[in-house]
Amino acid sequence: MLDENVNAETLQRFPVVVLPNAGILRAQEVDLFSAYVEKGGKLIITGLSGCYDRLGASAGNSTLEALLGAHLVEALPAKDNWVRLSGEMPETLYASIPADWPFLVKGPAAVYQPDTAQAFGELIKPYRTTRQKEGKEGTEWPMSPDTPVGPALLLNQVGKGEVLTFAASPDYATASEHAIVEARRLLVNAVRYLHPNPRIQITAPVTVQAVVSDEPETRTLRVHLLSYNIPPQTTPAVNRPYVLPGLIEDAPSYRTTITTSMDIREVTAFNPETRLSRRGNEIELIANDIHEIVLLYY
Repeated sequence: MLDENVNAETLQRFPVVVLPNAGILRAQEVDLFSAYVEKGGKLIITGLSGCYDRLGASAGNSTLEALLGAHLVEALPAKDNWVRLSGEMPETLYASIPADWPFLVKGPAAVYQPDTAQAFGELIKPYRTTRQKEGKEGTEWPMSPDTPVGPALLLNQVGKGEVLTFAASPDYATASEHAIVEARRLLVNAVRYLHPNPRIQITAPVTVQAVVSDEPETRTLRVHLLSYNIPPQTTPAVNRPYVLPGLIEDAPSYRTTITTSMDIREVTAFNPETRLSRRGNEIELIANDIHEIVLLYY
């Protein structure tokens, strides 16, 4: 959804909505999201959402504080921020991520003081050398974690709905040159926590991205699978930390399971070499291509 087309009707179509570092939000948009959550919607907020005025200057607070259930203390000046989860949080939120273990979440981060929200885990600022503090050395390349400065995650009940806030930016991290697996798992786990029984669920290697589209007119679900197994990369001597991406010389091979709560009449794959097997509403496939599309007719 874009700010040009977001409205109450559009929001209600989605059980979970993500605000990925939506820095500038108008009062009308905040009202829309508030009404959406009040009626039972689930909202994920990351980083510095709502923390800038209409001209892009820091506002010193967040327009989403009523939804966050917390108020902004400060925006961290660095982007090499770290997160440590806790075994005290709901287990779904740290599935496949070791608890009490810090990991890099590259991107903007905010220090929040909880008001009505439950706080979990720790947001950790990065270590800085003396030369970096003096401005004699750059901070583009991530440093080690230093000390905790606030919670990593907030959960806030609002009306019939719930708001999950990441103080860091797993969305930014996933698209950055430091796209470690844990950042993607944070987002996946958050959606699974807020929406535990989706119409369709896909289990695939972490190197496989999945996008699902629904065409009610033809009663067709399209599952796009994109696999990118990144080979060893190099960093140039200048303009660091830009990464020179490696080339894929061989098509990847991977196994994926698609489970749906719907009655499926027929399943087909675009690539005739893709092996499909089916047990009720569970489809297992072995693909040997970078991009595969699976059609589920319901």
